[in-house]
Amino acid sequence: MQPISTEKFDFLEEKIGTNQLALDLNYLIEIGLVKKGAVVLGHNNYSLFYVEHMALTAKGFDYANTDTIGSDLNAVTIKIHKNTLEQIETIIRSANLAEPEKQTLLKLVKEKGAESVVGKCVDTLFANAGTVTKVLSELAKSQFNS
Repeated sequence: MQPISTEKFDFLEEKIGTNQLALDLNYLIEIGLVKKGAVVLGHNNYSLFYVEHMALTAKGFDYANTDTIGSDLNAVTIKIHKNTLEQIETIIRSANLAEPEKQTLLKLVKEKGAESVVGKCVDTLFANAGTVTKVLSELAKSQFNS
């Protein structure tokens, strides 16, 4: 795929902001939709963009051109409430975890955002059948008692 044009990049940067664009691009790189090297996340909300690397991968091209009505995408959109970030941070701080683990998780929330952390929690949860069974049982009980 051809890299994004400078005009389209400038439009996106103006539309969603430099910091959000960097985070969004980094996420797309992590899930394999955009080529590696398009952005380097730096410190103090400073990121380096490499427009010549901002191109879709084959997977990204297929995803962008999927007939979303007729196709079964293997993805789920998670909607996060505005206060979820604070709730996640509070849960991490009060969790029975070693301090380095807490700091790693808090850094992950800050760098990747609540959506990414919740998505990874869901992935981890469903990878462990015993845990997911307990969670689903609690959910069913809470619905029955409502």
